[in-house]
Amino acid sequence: MIEFGLPRSVEVENFKVTGSPLLDELSKKFPKTGTLAISPMSTNVGVVRLYPGDRYSITAQEFALDAELFRGIKGAAISNETKDSAYDLSIRIVQHDFSGQVTISIGFRLSSIAGRAIQTVDELRPLANWTEQVMLHRAIFFELAFMGVRAPWVATEDAIKGLYPFLRLARTLSRLHLLAKSLNSELALTEDFEFSTEDVGDIDLAFALLKGERRSVNIESIELDPVLPLVDVLDKNFYCTTTLSLTIFGQLLGEIPVGIELSGFLIERLPDSEKVRLSMGETGRAWISYAKHDNEKNRLAREHQ
Repeated sequence: MIEFGLPRSVEVENFKVTGSPLLDELSKKFPKTGTLAISPMSTNVGVVRLYPGDRYSITAQEFALDAELFRGIKGAAISNETKDSAYDLSIRIVQHDFSGQVTISIGFRLSSIAGRAIQTVDELRPLANWTEQVMLHRAIFFELAFMGVRAPWVATEDAIKGLYPFLRLARTLSRLHLLAKSLNSELALTEDFEFSTEDVGDIDLAFALLKGERRSVNIESIELDPVLPLVDVLDKNFYCTTTLSLTIFGQLLGEIPVGIELSGFLIERLPDSEKVRLSMGETGRAWISYAKHDNEKNRLAREHQ
């Protein structure tokens, strides 16, 4: 509280108020134990805006948080701890002669995200683009707007490195939010969730597909029911359609119709079946992309360990 002027609460025992007969009398009626809340008599409410890059740009995705400015004997602090938010923001500004030292931390309030359908957590929406731009520029331009004054500040490279864990999680959560909204999924997270490498890969692939990207994929072999009889087929290039079924934490995220292009694959008829197996040859390659189709029979899903 004293160093940066932040509101704090402390547990107290044998609490007394003295200094006059009136206070002595009132002290007898006060509880002896409890929680003592200390806060400044007034606060400066403002907003912190974070832009990718080392200066403001009209193409930069804005990430803004309502916050409060506090002052103490050691320096100033900016915090949003009293605000209703999905994030925790903490900035400390310490003045040293003719220069200052700024430290920043950003995190998630997982309790405000957990238990809700993630498609409804709209605070996550801007972070997919914002994190991509931050990682591209390796810089964040801050605009601290308080008391009618806008103070610019550019985070150092070391400060950005300290935010990498937040940036990685923010990117995945925002993409998951956008996917759940697009696929109308009721998927919800628990407070102790932890994404696996495979989860992040599935989310990134689904996000790319719904953006219209064509992605290279590793397919050793695939079994399918051909639409037309494959008799004496010499061509090693094939196109097949299926539906990609995505599951995160045992919950269905959604299904995406896709087309898979196979180049340099060898065909093999399966015994006692109308199915065929396509196996990657020495120069084989495969690509996947979003493609509407009427193939409702096939489903493609990752086997979860």
